[in-house]
Formats: sequence, C-alpha cells, structure tokens
Amino acid sequence: MRSATLRDVAQACGISISTVSRALAGHPKISEETKTRVETVAKRLNYRPNRQAQALRGSATQAIGLIVPGVGNQYFASLADVIQKQAAKNGLSLIMASSDDDPERLKEALDIMINQRIDGLIVVPHIGTEEVLQQLEKDGTPVVLVDRRFEEYDASQSVSLAYVDSDPEPGIFEAVKLLAKNGRKVGYLAGPQDTSTGIRRLQAFNKACSSLGVTGETYNGGYEEEQGFQGAGILLDRGCTNLLAGDSMMTVGALRKILAEELQLGKDICLVGFDDFPVFELQETPITIIDQDVRQMGKHAFSLLYEKMSSVQNHQSIEQKHQSLPTKLVLRASTPMEVEK
Repeated sequence: MRSATLRDVAQACGISISTVSRALAGHPKISEETKTRVETVAKRLNYRPNRQAQALRGSATQAIGLIVPGVGNQYFASLADVIQKQAAKNGLSLIMASSDDDPERLKEALDIMINQRIDGLIVVPHIGTEEVLQQLEKDGTPVVLVDRRFEEYDASQSVSLAYVDSDPEPGIFEAVKLLAKNGRKVGYLAGPQDTSTGIRRLQAFNKACSSLGVTGETYNGGYEEEQGFQGAGILLDRGCTNLLAGDSMMTVGALRKILAEELQLGKDICLVGFDDFPVFELQETPITIIDQDVRQMGKHAFSLLYEKMSSVQNHQSIEQKHQSLPTKLVLRASTPMEVEK
C-alpha cells in the first residue's frame, strides 16, 4: 500500500497542496481552524511528512524549483543550464523536474517541490496548470513563467503571474520577407497549438504573410521532430520550396526530410529554422534561423524570480512583471542572403 501524499491530504480537505504544506508547517498566514483540519486528515490518512521539510519549517531553504518539458530538447536543456548557473551565483540550489508537456506530470513535480519547501519556482507552463500555479503564489511561493504564458489559451483567462517569453513577430516577419524573394509561397511548420509559443508564432506567420502579400501554407505539427519530418513532406507535395519551421523540433524534422529527399539547401529548397543551436550552423549548408536568445531569457526569468523572492522575504507587495524579448533573423546559406529593405 502506497504512503499518503500531500495531494491525498489536499483532496480530502478540499484545499490546495501548498495550503496543506503550509498548514502542516505551522505557517502564520494559515488559520488555526485550517491547521487543525489538515492535521486531523493527515493523521487519519497516515501521512508522513518529509523529514527534510520538517527541519526547515519557518526558514528559507535557499532552493528554487525549475520545471521544463524535458532536457532532451536542446532548447530547454540550455534554458535549465543558464538558470542553474544564475542560481549558483546567488547561493541557491536548484531542484529540477521534467513535465513531458503533460499537465498531470507537471502537477506531480510541483507536489514534490512543495514538499521540499522551495523558495520560488520557474516553470514552463502548460494549459491546465493555471489554477495550481496561481494558488502556489497566493500561498506565498513566488512563481515566474518562462517561454510560455497563459493568456493565449483562452481570451477570458486572467492569470496574474510574471512571465518572460519571446516576441515572435520581428524574426518571423523578416523570415517570411526573405523567403518570399525565392517565390511568393511559403510553407510553415507550426509548433503545438496548445502552447502560447505555438499559437503566437502561427499568428505572427499569418500576419506577416498578409502584410507582405505572400501565400502561406501551414502544417500543424507538435512536440516531436517526426511531426516536422511528416509535415515537411506534406508541404513539399503542396509545392512549397520555401519552408519556415516554428520551433527547434520542427526544424530538425524538416532538415531530416530535406536530406532524405537529397534536396540541396539554398538551391532546391530554402529553409529557415528556429533557435540558434550549433547543429544548425554546422550543417554542410548552414541553416538560417530565428534566434530568441534562450540564455537571455533564462537570465531574465531568474532575475524576476529573485526580485519576487526578495519582496516576499521583506514583506513587500509583489509586482507581476511581463517581458517579451525580441526575436531576430540570423542569415546563413540555406536561404537568399539579403533581406530587402
């Protein structure tokens, strides 16, 4: 029989996991009535709190959490690397987990981090985790969203959390403008449409095509490079000899398809990828990319979290700051080499 978890206690009490954690820790903001109810339910369920968390009650742990979809994706590995280095420079430990872009996995990872009593959280969010992340901050743990935000999922959503992401419009506009020099039809390999990045980049592509009078063909991809491989084939069959990939996984998939078809980049077909990774530059024909500077994004996210943690420690109100870093086009040999002004 498995041991009861914080989630079990929270469900039995009808309150959030973070509230249960703070009730068991004797947090002064939790009412005595709630503390008593939580302790009674925890005892009935035979919940055994983490000993490390018990030892740290009432004090900062000097640890922050980071939840990313997975470090198998070089983009998120780079993001995690820079955040870990920033944390170490400031005397903080980093507890990291992967969500696999599954909201339930993200919530499970969050349960563990709450039990470890992290002082703050940086997270690449997913639709379906809005409430639990908002509640975590309401209960006193600062949260910063990175790479994604919530507003694009539902126009009626009002999610007041700080975030750092990238503005896709500058880079995508220049990419479409460049590719249109090679023909007025551009194929777009869209990333997943259940993330704000996927939604906003598709919107930016459609806006650029409309503004420039370009015919756009879209294939809605997903999280895996195989979808980029399949999508590139479909767009090639539609007569697209100009391809724009909406994220790094779509770029890898498109590149695989181009190589499999023995097409010559920059001559038979033009390709613009997303994210500035060495593998794209080190191809026999280096790939033009849209760079969103993941390292700067990580640094900004950590700075925002550190600022919010300081506000909490000093009992000051938290300002929810929003930052969107501009994307830029980096020209290489897989496309025409000049952007018309």
